[in-house]
Amino acid sequence: MANSITDVKAGIKALLETVETIEAVYAYEPLQLPKLPCATIQFLGFDPARTEVNSMTVAYQYLIRLYFDLIDAEAAATQMENLVWSVLGVLVDNPSLSSTCIYSDVVRGEAIWAEFANRQRPLEGFEIEIHAIKEED
Repeated sequence: MANSITDVKAGIKALLETVETIEAVYAYEPLQLPKLPCATIQFLGFDPARTEVNSMTVAYQYLIRLYFDLIDAEAAATQMENLVWSVLGVLVDNPSLSSTCIYSDVVRGEAIWAEFANRQRPLEGFEIEIHAIKEED
C-alpha cells in the first residue's frame, strides 16, 4: 500500500512549486529560511470515516505556511496578499492535488506574526490549512 500521507504532501509541494513568486518549497519546517518568500508543508493529522467493511474515506490534514521578509512591512503585506491569492488559485484549480486525492478543501487561512520572534530576522507568515480526501482500502 502506498503512503497516502507522503503522496499527498508531494502533490501539494508540486503544485506550490508552480507558483513563480515562491522562492523555495519545503516539505518540512526548516530552522533557517534562506530564500523568501517560501512555503513549508506539514502533515497535521487525519480524520477517518468508515464507508464499507474494508474501505474508508480519510480526510488528511495539512498546513501550508508562507513566509515573507518583514524588513519592509508595506512590501511584505502586498507580497503576502498577492502570494496568498496565487496559492489559493493553484489549490482551487487543482482539487485533486496533483492526482493524489479525490478532492481537497481549503478550510482555513490566517496571518501569523508573533510565533516567528525566535527567527534570525523579522518574518511575517500566513497559514493555509487544507484537507485532502482519499478512499483507502
